[in-house]
Amino acid sequence: MTVRVYDYQLFSGSVSPSSLNSEVIVVEVTGDGEHPFMVEGWLDLSPLQSGDTVILTEYVSVDGSDYGVYLSSEFSGVQEMPIVHFHMRSFLPDQKYKLTVNQTAGTLRSFPFRFIAEFMEKR
Repeated sequence: MTVRVYDYQLFSGSVSPSSLNSEVIVVEVTGDGEHPFMVEGWLDLSPLQSGDTVILTEYVSVDGSDYGVYLSSEFSGVQEMPIVHFHMRSFLPDQKYKLTVNQTAGTLRSFPFRFIAEFMEKR
């Protein structure tokens, strides 16, 4: 059996919270109900300065409808290694994936990101 990527979606830009303590979606990918998919990407926290705090939260829908927290990480101040890599994750056709940013302290910043979602099929 051969598996190939038959389609993909690119997500790029900057995410900018409009207020503190307000969760903003960076990327959200919903399966098409027919094809498994993979998600991978990068987010740049280099805009963070002293006094800034950001929470990055990944959500996954295991049952295809309700999201649950998969991973949540807090970053404060200037980052020595500011690039966050979200390693490739595989999902079944009816699952969903979402990444959010929540700035909880400091001056509001914009964070550049790049993600790819690849949809697979059997040949």
